[in-house]
Order: sequence, then C-alpha cells, then structure tokens
Amino acid sequence: MVLSWSTNRNNPCNQTQRMTEVDTNWHYCGLQVVRLQNELICVDVLPEVGAKIYNFVHRPSGRNLLWHNPGIHPAKQTFGGVFDDNWSGGWDELIPNDLPCPEPEGDMLPDHGEVWSQAAKWEVLQSGDSCAEVRFTTRARVFPVLFEKTLSVRDGESFCRVHYRVTNLSPARYDFLWNIHPAMAISPDTWLDVPAKEGFTDPWRETRFPGYGRFPWPMVKDRQGNPWDLRRVEPASARLADHHYMTGVTEGWYAVTDRRHRASASSFRSGSFPMSGCSEASAAGAAYTP
Repeated sequence: MVLSWSTNRNNPCNQTQRMTEVDTNWHYCGLQVVRLQNELICVDVLPEVGAKIYNFVHRPSGRNLLWHNPGIHPAKQTFGGVFDDNWSGGWDELIPNDLPCPEPEGDMLPDHGEVWSQAAKWEVLQSGDSCAEVRFTTRARVFPVLFEKTLSVRDGESFCRVHYRVTNLSPARYDFLWNIHPAMAISPDTWLDVPAKEGFTDPWRETRFPGYGRFPWPMVKDRQGNPWDLRRVEPASARLADHHYMTGVTEGWYAVTDRRHRASASSFRSGSFPMSGCSEASAAGAAYTP
C-alpha cells in the first residue's frame, strides 16, 4: 500500500528537513514517537498504541492529512478496552474483528481487534542513505498470530510505502476481518473518490439513509427521495454522520482531495480489498476509509 499525502505549524514535522531518516528523539503525551521523514513529508508513528500513524504531514504546506480527536489525546490502552471511547484519531489497524465476538474455541476477541490497544515492538531497518524504513510487530493475545507493518520513506518522494504481513503461527485456519482505519481531515472543500460500482448503507446511523439500502455509487437517495452525491462532504452545520460500503472496486486506490490546495491518495494491489467503507462525520471534520 502507498499513502501519498498532505497541526499545527509549530509541529517539528514542519521544520526544514534535508535528510531522509528515522528520528526517535521525540515523545508526545508521554508516548514514544518514531518519525520517518524526508524533505517533503513527515510520518509519526506511536508504537505504544498499536503502531498508530498519528501524523502524516506535508512539509511545504505544513498540513496534516490525518484528523485528531480534539477531546481525546493518544494514550496507552488496556487490552480489551472500547475503541470508540479511546479513539484519538490518526490511522489505526483493526484486526481480526470489529465488534467483540468469540473465536472458535470460545475466547472473546476484544472490541475492534487485538492490535490497536497493544504496544508494538519496532526495529529501524534503515535510516539515511536515501531511505528511512521501520518495521512494527504486534503479537496477538487471543490468536497465535503476528501482525507486521513496515513503513518506508525515500528521498524526493511525497508518499510513504506501507507493507503488511500477517503470519498465522498455528496449524488451525485463521479467518479475519481487517480494517485499515485512517481518519482523514475533511471539510466541505473535500471530495471523496473511490473507483467502485455500487454501494450499500450501514444501519449504524439511519438519520439520513435507511440501513442496507443498495445504490449505484456515488448517488444515493435519502428517506425523502432526495438524491445525494456521496463524494461530497457536507458542512459541519449539517451535523451528519453515516457509514456506507462500496463494492465492485475496479482499481486499487481511493483519493481524498481538498479542492482548494491539496490532495491525498492511497493505492494498493488491485483485488486485495474487494470492498471499501467510508464513515463520514461532518460535524467532527473526519472521515475514515478502510
């Protein structure tokens, strides 16, 4: 997967940077920060919180691609906690489940999976010589599984490469749901693009759309029969929040574009993710597209 860009202008990420390197001399809210950076982008990872990517900053503009929850700062978590009650924003990895559920032997899988709340081990693979690369590894507690995420940033590139590996250490079959969960900073100037054919609404919030309704992406009708283009982001004053899925994804990418001055996109191997999902909370200024 490749994420190519975009809180503060006092953030050290905004300082002039000439060398591509890994910098581990930072802490935020008492947490270790592992920073991968070059002259164009700065990526901050918090290994003690599931290797959450907390910042993805475009240096020339000083803008952060990722949304931060203004009411919750990142903090060490207790395994088995409730994700939404502790969600500080950024980019999380939610695997192997969403809601709490029992695994085949009866042990309970915690809310939103085993990775987001655990500390990850980390190893600097390269720093300098035109490349910064770090591997983060989490050992699951319920399933005998290793989850690895390797980030790399190279000279002159305005994107970060992300390589994943899931290793089943057991002879038993391992079925999992995997939700790559970046919370994007959005506004009414944002345009959401996914090369999908169809969509269906989730019953999570049904104020605007009834749940399980199917529609040709991106146009959907609300409860009153009015058409909505889901590529558009409504203003915060609309106080809307809903969730929908896109199916029939024909190419491996999605894009979040601010039509004033910036754009970001994520690309992945076509066929790896046959379905995309998007939750939009216009009042909070956040959207996530797993």
